Amino acid sequence: MARLNFAELLLVLVASQQLLAAVIWLLAVRLRVAPRVPSLHWVAASAWVAVCAGLPVLMAPDPWYGFGLPALLLPGALILTRLGLEILFRQPRRDGEHLFVILLALGGAALGFLLGAGERWWHVQASLLSAASLLRGAACVHGAARRELGLRGARLVCWPLVLMALLFGGRGLGAWLQPEHFAQAMTADSPSNIALLMAYLSMSVLFHVMLSLTVALRLVGKLQQLSRLDPLTGLSNRRGLEERWVSLRHRLPLAALAVDADHFKQVNDRHGHAVGDQALQHLAELMRRSVRSGDGVVRLGGEEFLLLLAHTDPEQARQRAEQLRALVVGSPLRLDEGELALTVSIGVAVASSVGPPGPLISAADAALYEAKRSGRNRVVLGALQEARS
Repeated sequence: MARLNFAELLLVLVASQQLLAAVIWLLAVRLRVAPRVPSLHWVAASAWVAVCAGLPVLMAPDPWYGFGLPALLLPGALILTRLGLEILFRQPRRDGEHLFVILLALGGAALGFLLGAGERWWHVQASLLSAASLLRGAACVHGAARRELGLRGARLVCWPLVLMALLFGGRGLGAWLQPEHFAQAMTADSPSNIALLMAYLSMSVLFHVMLSLTVALRLVGKLQQLSRLDPLTGLSNRRGLEERWVSLRHRLPLAALAVDADHFKQVNDRHGHAVGDQALQHLAELMRRSVRSGDGVVRLGGEEFLLLLAHTDPEQARQRAEQLRALVVGSPLRLDEGELALTVSIGVAVASSVGPPGPLISAADAALYEAKRSGRNRVVLGALQEARS
């Protein structure tokens, strides 16, 4: 075997780097530390790029297998990368766009054969299609990434895609304008090839680091979200209450409804804790249905809940509480052996000024205590002086 020149050594290094990335993503899937479907797309994309980098070295000096075929295949690897990101951020499939890129690659290859085009043609085609795929992928996931990870997280996801697109776009433009310098075989030991391969190696590392950080940030975000949710009902818990309060406290008047399931201990004693859990889930669903978008529903613990209703004056709050109480009475929990009737007591308090949540919740709790003391299955509106916060 002939001794490899520096460009060929760099191609071997690119192929080895991509195979290592594929193995790492595959291990991450097996260890369940990365999402399965997106990661498998990145495994396939990395292996695909490794093939594209290895073919020029293995098949040189054949111009088709050494350059034409890798150039034809390269956009497919970037389509797989984009698909993985779209699946990760739960974006709709855009198979029509992917098919269009594939048809452009095949059509360009056929036209190149018919015209007897040289390596300049393959450079320009592969570079422009790759750049377009990367830019389109960044555009498709940017909005979802910003919603999930914030502006900085979205930049972390999208900027490596944009930088790599600029690399491919610059290479395509150079091949078109100065083919003698930029439209050479990838195995040519020229300054432009060496610079391109070294830039690709660096950006490829950056790209896979970006993917890893994106997966890690989403995992951290999910853990933070789970820490603010009650695992049984899916409602916000006491920790999540702080977040809801920040978003609602300026939407005055702000009503707090403290809700408690009546005689809930008897439900657990007579029917068991499994039915008790079903009852709590049933009540949580009824409360979700009773609030508007933007209002808050919190499970404070046990059988006690809290509803935060924005722009709700005392009379409106009392009416909303009565509607919820009637909804619970009219919606018994359906069990295999029949129906389980449930009732709730509700204490209502209303804040007319901005302040901490403690005084408002305490006023609602005091009204709830009065509702339970006076017979349960009723609504009590707390005094206005108790509701000021």
